[in-house]
Amino acid sequence: MCSSDLTVVRIRGANLGCPLAVSFGSKSARSFAPLGPCASADAAVEAVTPAGPARHKVPVTVLTWESYFTESEDAPSSALFKYR
Repeated sequence: MCSSDLTVVRIRGANLGCPLAVSFGSKSARSFAPLGPCASADAAVEAVTPAGPARHKVPVTVLTWESYFTESEDAPSSALFKYR
């Protein structure tokens, strides 16, 4: 069974300014937007989840301009999203 509910998620953390992509597991967010200026150390991102299987947990990943242009890998994260 797939969850058809689209959920708005606020992601907070260090170095999240200027997001280029947000993923929930292997699926891209339906939409996303930075909350605050790109240079902010306390940045946040608001994202809309893609549809996914009910009660399934997936890792949340944010690709930023800094990680893209410095070719650094995604930082390890324990952030998980659980579909309803």
